[in-house]
Amino acid sequence: MKNIYLILLLISIFSYSQDLSYEYTPTFGNHVIALEELNYVFEEGDLIGCFFINSNGFLQCCGSTVYEQGIPFVSAWPDDLTTDSDEGFIDGEQLILSFRLCDGVDYIYPSSVSYDSLFYETNGISTVSVTLNSPPDCSDLVLQPPVQSKEIFKKTDILGQLIEENRSNQVIIILYHDGTVEKKFINR
Repeated sequence: MKNIYLILLLISIFSYSQDLSYEYTPTFGNHVIALEELNYVFEEGDLIGCFFINSNGFLQCCGSTVYEQGIPFVSAWPDDLTTDSDEGFIDGEQLILSFRLCDGVDYIYPSSVSYDSLFYETNGISTVSVTLNSPPDCSDLVLQPPVQSKEIFKKTDILGQLIEENRSNQVIIILYHDGTVEKKFINR
């Protein structure tokens, strides 16, 4: 029990002092963790990750997935013992789950997420119930591009040369600040 408290303390200390990267190196064999009985409805784009504390004392990702639909799951990958670096788990190591949800926050701290202990097993399969202590409500979150007025950025001719004034019988390409392009033929 002391080890679990120590691990939870270390997670809290190290995770507050570093930005989590969900990048990892796949190696041979894995452990699949299916998440069930969640008090949060995953949305497309949510990240699920598995972490361990590496030899430098930092949280390191060894498996992640971007949720698309269906049952949320993640694969954790083992350490490649033929290399000197830590890429993943060794059988029996504790898995640390993390969730980067619709609000952009990483839910990894014991104060924000709880679940039963998970231990890595090569080619293993586990299911786990997860409780987010304060799940985000992103139901009213709508991603829309910012509204900008259509202001002219620059006017060019067909050759890309800047135009100061419009002349007759000329093709004009107008570039706007919002990224749109308009082509006009001036016929006077």
